[in-house]
Amino acid sequence: MNASKGHAEPTRATALDRITRQAELIENIMHELLAEVDIEQLSNLQRLNIAIKLMGQQTRILTLYNSCTAAESPQEAESLLAALMRQMRGEEEVE
Repeated sequence: MNASKGHAEPTRATALDRITRQAELIENIMHELLAEVDIEQLSNLQRLNIAIKLMGQQTRILTLYNSCTAAESPQEAESLLAALMRQMRGEEEVE
């Protein structure tokens, strides 16, 4: 435990739980955004753009999940999660 701040050290389970919650949040947002869209009214290019964006988010989350499950330490898993969150906010480039 970090005595100066009173916070428990992050665990791999904590990092994986945060990744899972983030994935569920993204899924819910995408579902709500698409709920009112009449897919039949979209052009093929518009459909393709939507699919690419959704697949990109899913790929990032799955990559992070796989990285965290293979991480050597809880700190490494937490670092990977923090990097993904920065990428999703557009604060750094995706490698």
